[in-house]
Order: sequence, then structure tokens, then C-alpha cells
Amino acid sequence: MKKSPLQEEKIKRAIRDILVVDPLISITKLQDALFEKGYKSANAKVLDWRYIQKLKSKVHRGTVEQIDRTKVSERVAEMKERYRLMVERLMRIIYYNDEMKKEGFSPPSIREQINAINALVRLDVMIFNSELDAGLFERHLGTLEIEQRNRPLPPELKAVMLKAFVNWGIVPKEILSHEPTTITIEPSKTRVVEK
Repeated sequence: MKKSPLQEEKIKRAIRDILVVDPLISITKLQDALFEKGYKSANAKVLDWRYIQKLKSKVHRGTVEQIDRTKVSERVAEMKERYRLMVERLMRIIYYNDEMKKEGFSPPSIREQINAINALVRLDVMIFNSELDAGLFERHLGTLEIEQRNRPLPPELKAVMLKAFVNWGIVPKEILSHEPTTITIEPSKTRVVEK
């Protein structure tokens, strides 16, 4: 007797659950496990081994297809959504206030708040690392933006800065009358050395 699609989906879900616990289970043991869960043939015997083998193959093939179709960014988004409720609960523990007391929440101990902070930090780091691994951000490990760091200041900005230094008394006023090639300001002394 052929099973209805709904019954077949329930059996496939049960097979998936059993395979999670023991991925190397034999078909005979899988038959027995399904029988114990209440999945029987029409005459109250174990399901046929060929039928179970066929469903096991469908489960495996479905899992592989689902993984192939799922993009990494979608998977990370699902993970972030799943952890959103945990983050909200941890935040309520960390930032406990009188309003929560009125709602019936008992105040957390200091140890519980510290543990919640640690869990929240670990969760944030885990999500950030998974986003990095998924390529949602560009990594520039070990590279410096040298072009921007060593770019000389424009003359207008130099002039404004020099005026500010003179106004603050860091640089003497005489320096504004003539333009030296290099100005060295020695922090221990309040004088300017021209080279």
C-alpha cells in the first residue's frame, strides 16, 4: 500500500532525525527505529527495507540540494534572525530595570549579568566571524593604506594649521613672516628649529 505524501514527509522527517543521531545506521536498524517511533506497514509490521532505502536516499539528496541552493549570505541572515531573540533576552538581563520588575521578572544577580555580557560578546564575535568568513566584508589583513597616510598636506591646510599653532603659542610669530623649508617642533622645548 502506497503512503500519502503527508505520511511520507513524516517518515522522511523521522529518518532525518534518526540519521542526525547515527549517520552510519544500517537499513535494518533504521527499520527498527522507525517501527519503535510508530511507523508501520498496513499489516502492523516494519516498513519494507527497499522503501526505507528509497526514502533515505531522498532525504540525503534533499539535504544536498538544499545546501547547494542556500547562499552563504542567506544562511548568515537566518542565523542572525535565530539569535535575535537570544540577544533581546540577554539585553534584558544585562539592563534590568524597575519596569521589568513590574512585569514580573526577578532581578538577576551580578554573576548572571556578567555571564549574560560574556555570552552576548561571544555571540557578537561569532556572528561577526561568520559574516567575515562568508565574505560579507572585505578583509585587508596586513595591508596599510600607505597612499593616504604619507600624502603631504595641501599648502592651504598647512597655512591654517601654522596660524593655529601661532595663536596657541606653540610656534613663535616670527615664523609667519618667512616660509622655511622644514619646521621641526621639539616638544621638550618651545622653540622652532629651522633647517
